[in-house]
Amino acid sequence: DLVYRDPARPNIQKTCTYKELVYETVKVPGCAHHADSLYTYPVATDCQCGKCNGDSTDCTVRGLGPGYCSFSESRD
Repeated sequence: DLVYRDPARPNIQKTCTYKELVYETVKVPGCAHHADSLYTYPVATDCQCGKCNGDSTDCTVRGLGPGYCSFSESRD
């Protein structure tokens, strides 16, 4: 496990991250004919806020924000 977890300090940090995502692909202009000119990247379509999940997120002692989801929640 690469993330240090201190059993004396339970994690109660709130995080906001993607809940659902889709992949979009664009053609990059100006590439040589033999080069792969397609670029695929993730796009968040929904988000969620809650207790930081250390199994999938690097939970720091103090988060940098944001503390809200712009898709469905207003700022705290």
